[in-house]
Amino acid sequence: MFCFCNVNMKSQDNFFVGFPAAWNIVAVYFYILDFPPYIAFAAIIFLAVLTVTRMKFLHPFRVRLFMPLNIAVTLAWFACAVSLVLSTPEHATWALWGWGMASVYFIGMCLWRTAQEWLD
Repeated sequence: MFCFCNVNMKSQDNFFVGFPAAWNIVAVYFYILDFPPYIAFAAIIFLAVLTVTRMKFLHPFRVRLFMPLNIAVTLAWFACAVSLVLSTPEHATWALWGWGMASVYFIGMCLWRTAQEWLD
């Protein structure tokens, strides 16, 4: 509930402040990667803690910085995720690589934007 009543959930440049209410995306990761329960539990705790941090998370359709690239990477991530979900438990190598690289992009954007604020 914290995410839905937090009036400071977005920064001035439309990044999420703290981990957003994106648990449906986390569920996709758990399904595709088939984590053991203890790893999934640890990830849930870690992401829940990130909810109350000042870390920035990309909103791919609201952040103006690199918006065309953000949307393209989001669409690629989505296409790969759909392919991976539909092909579970067998995964196409191209889909895993595309999905992984898009995920790295999102994590990189979050870390980069957070570091910008911390270094200022």
